[in-house]
Amino acid sequence: MGDNSGGNPGPNGESDGSTRRAFLGVTLGGALVGPAGVAGTATAQVSDSQFAIGCDYVEVTDSTGIDAVRVAFEDGSSVQSSNGVSLDDGEPVRYGSPGRIVDSVTINGTQTVDNPDPCQRRHRATTFTATSVHVPVGEFVLSGGVPSVLTSRVRLHFVDGTTETKQSYSEDGVGDTDDFPELSGIRDTDGIDAVPNVYRGSGQHAGKTIEAIEIETDQDYRRHYLRSDVAEAATLGTETPQERCVEVVGASQGDVRYELTATGPIRPTTINDRIGAGDNDTISRNDDGTWTVSGFTGNTGYGDSFVVNGAITEIRQTGGDGDYVVREMERRVVSQSTDAVGDGASDGGGADGSGDEPTTHEVAVVATEQGEVRYEFTVDGSVERAADVADDLVAEDNDTITDSGDGTVTVSGYTGNPGYGDTFLVTGNLTAFERTGGDAAFRIELDGETVTADELVERLS
Repeated sequence: MGDNSGGNPGPNGESDGSTRRAFLGVTLGGALVGPAGVAGTATAQVSDSQFAIGCDYVEVTDSTGIDAVRVAFEDGSSVQSSNGVSLDDGEPVRYGSPGRIVDSVTINGTQTVDNPDPCQRRHRATTFTATSVHVPVGEFVLSGGVPSVLTSRVRLHFVDGTTETKQSYSEDGVGDTDDFPELSGIRDTDGIDAVPNVYRGSGQHAGKTIEAIEIETDQDYRRHYLRSDVAEAATLGTETPQERCVEVVGASQGDVRYELTATGPIRPTTINDRIGAGDNDTISRNDDGTWTVSGFTGNTGYGDSFVVNGAITEIRQTGGDGDYVVREMERRVVSQSTDAVGDGASDGGGADGSGDEPTTHEVAVVATEQGEVRYEFTVDGSVERAADVADDLVAEDNDTITDSGDGTVTVSGYTGNPGYGDTFLVTGNLTAFERTGGDAAFRIELDGETVTADELVERLS
């Protein structure tokens, strides 16, 4: 769905007086020539010395002649202000979205400058699953203030082209914080009177895949249009947005025979060379209108995948002595056999037990609020610091990797402050992860996906 431009209705919001940090980004060459007589403060010329492009924001240091700013990101997201730009006590003002890479900036609607030096992939503040979006306080750290629900509108855009307004201007919050459960690995510290929260479709939009969230606020008349990075994957092999990919994946060596029943149609699909429905998996429609797949799989990391329309009503193992998990594309555990977690049965081998080379995974520990985070994890294999990541996610000298001499290595790490963290390349079984100090909230990411500590150990053990 394309982005729609336009400013917010309503009066100017008062400044919150927040002090914005000055940060020198990539300065631009030349001057931007603008049209004379543009409404607001726009004049004939905007100089490159008035603003600079950073990794995930544009910073304005002189607003003279700037009536509108639109920052476009590489993923199709944007942040804009189109009713004048003002600086509080001369403090620079930033327009951006933490973790989203700036593609270009447009001044006064006509003059566009590309980012001459885009940064590397970064971890985003706002995170999506197929059917939900978590907007944390950190999304607005570049703005200098968190918007109130009374001066904002929040709208979800779905992949089928429909929209749902979750919060309207001048209305109370949409409910108690209990209505907005936290996502895995993200602590919910948001109140009911502010925009940050977890949003998902409701009513006729329940279960739909979210393409983007749009947040308009009277605070500096900003509009955030943030696109999901998982919508395409969540609809892989589907025909309607309500359908979901469901995986039945072995969690140990051994056979697994199972039956999965849902209220709607089930179709086979393939995720990759390890996970996909085979000829030994059959799908049938029952007399009561439900659908059942009778499948067979086995061995760690190998499994079947199906497109399921409707609610899953039953999952049961009908044979075999292997362990398994059933997952939706959102990667949360739906059902598992009794001993699936942490039984140590995995040997990392292929489907035929031939012992394929172990897979290397990227594991990142990222602080989500001010403060310290100390942690430790152990791997039966090898660990190295990841190099091809953003500067604020590179593991430093204060993060140690110790060879225990028994085939295992232990990582002892330290990080802190929102958006900063450490990234490692892990090969082998990760057997334990724990916080060892500090009280700041943080998240764990496995190959770019937010997981809990238990999920991290489960998937890599």
